[in-house]
Amino acid sequence: MCTVCRRRPAEVGRLCTPDVTGCTTLLNDLPRKMRLLPLMLMPGQSPAGQKVATTRVGSPTTTNLDALNLVGPGSVPVPGALHPLVRRWYTLREVTVAARVGTYRVDEHTMVLREWHQELVVDGSGQPVLVPDDDQTGVQPPAEWLDQQASAWRRVFGHQLAPAAYVNGPGPRPPRDPVQWLLTHGTPAQVKAMFAVEELHRRYRQGVVDLVVGHEPGHRGSRPDGLRELDPVADLWNLRFGEPALARNTSLNVNYLRTWLWQAAEHDDVDIAGFVAELRSMSAELTRVLGEKPDNQWLGKCPARITDRADGTTTTCGAGLWQDPHASVVECPRCHSSWGPRPVHLVHLAAEIRRVWPLDRRRRYRIEEIDALRPLRCPGCGQENIEIGWQEVSALGDKQRWWRPTRTRCTDGCERARELL
Repeated sequence: MCTVCRRRPAEVGRLCTPDVTGCTTLLNDLPRKMRLLPLMLMPGQSPAGQKVATTRVGSPTTTNLDALNLVGPGSVPVPGALHPLVRRWYTLREVTVAARVGTYRVDEHTMVLREWHQELVVDGSGQPVLVPDDDQTGVQPPAEWLDQQASAWRRVFGHQLAPAAYVNGPGPRPPRDPVQWLLTHGTPAQVKAMFAVEELHRRYRQGVVDLVVGHEPGHRGSRPDGLRELDPVADLWNLRFGEPALARNTSLNVNYLRTWLWQAAEHDDVDIAGFVAELRSMSAELTRVLGEKPDNQWLGKCPARITDRADGTTTTCGAGLWQDPHASVVECPRCHSSWGPRPVHLVHLAAEIRRVWPLDRRRRYRIEEIDALRPLRCPGCGQENIEIGWQEVSALGDKQRWWRPTRTRCTDGCERARELL
């Protein structure tokens, strides 16, 4: 079976074909997201806080810290928190979908439905398998992560990164020691310019040292040579801590990992399951920081009826309906039922959602709406004995109290009562 999903058969080494395709797609998209990260380093807004007179508690953030963490170098490895390992897989079945469009017409179509399932991974003793969510504080920068993964794979496969060679052009090969070449073959003007540049660089570094030890004057005209540092803080950090070791071969590492992904899936010394999990986590974090998730509005669960063509059982779709604010047609991502573009069709969709799914985990309810709810019938035993658990979600600025449903329980112990949310 596949090492990642644990359900589909392994067709490419220890991975199934959908996981290999998904990893290749994520690797191809990493360079584009990394090019957009520096554009996110803009000053942030002031954090929300209580006001005392005319002052605000807390100072504004100078930049987007999440984007800054992903651009800068990685930190030292530290043990992370342990979480249960969850495996996900899907099954396919042929169904007939019936969705009401408008008042009278019912649209029916046949399709192959993909259903996703998940469960905890347990060991031989029945205990859940715990894995760390990350290997450091925060999220590791993608450039550093790609360099570490490519270096680890090169050690496993015995590959060596060849140094860059000079391109044989029409001119002569550049000398290995430019200073010695200029002293031997250069003109007097070229030798004089070389020594002038060396003297300028020496005096510049001496000015940095004077600034660090506290002997640098505070104004420009106090020094006879007129030299002044462009960024004294950056020079101080470089002098004290050295230049940061950033991974600059991002495109090279992405091409290497994509090329040798199939061989890595067959090699026992490569933790391919950990690589896939870290790649998905990295891509999800980049998507969150860049804000590439669509600004859709939550409508509710899909009320279309699904009939299994194998055994004839009829259920409700129940997939989440997220609507684009600029679109006029609502389409279910699971059963592909659509409503619209006429406003009367959308009104009937809202009425069907409230009738089929009277409870919505994402909605907030007032106490009057909770009292007006009709008794719910258990989808398993068919009895009206459902108990609903509520959680107060009132904000500080709300003038009335709001509640949100958290669980549904059948008094007869039926497990299908959880399907109502």
